[in-house]
Amino acid sequence: MRGLAGGLPARPGAGRPDCPASADGGESSAGVLAALLRGGAWKPEQWLPAHAQPSAAEVTLAQLRMPALTIADIEKVEADSLKYRYE
Repeated sequence: MRGLAGGLPARPGAGRPDCPASADGGESSAGVLAALLRGGAWKPEQWLPAHAQPSAAEVTLAQLRMPALTIADIEKVEADSLKYRYE
């Protein structure tokens, strides 16, 4: 299994085999939320301001690690995806 650039597993249930939250070794959404709260990650007052956060296209580009791909390419695909979603 190949992970993403950020170190996240690429398939569901592969993250925490020791977690008792579910039988398949994955975490339930309640378990994930509880872990975020316990770890102090859910503190909106400490988050970057919206204008300083990377765009979805920037995050996608960083994860894909494809030198020929540009932010404009990703933004076009995202826009087309939304445009044609319900047609």
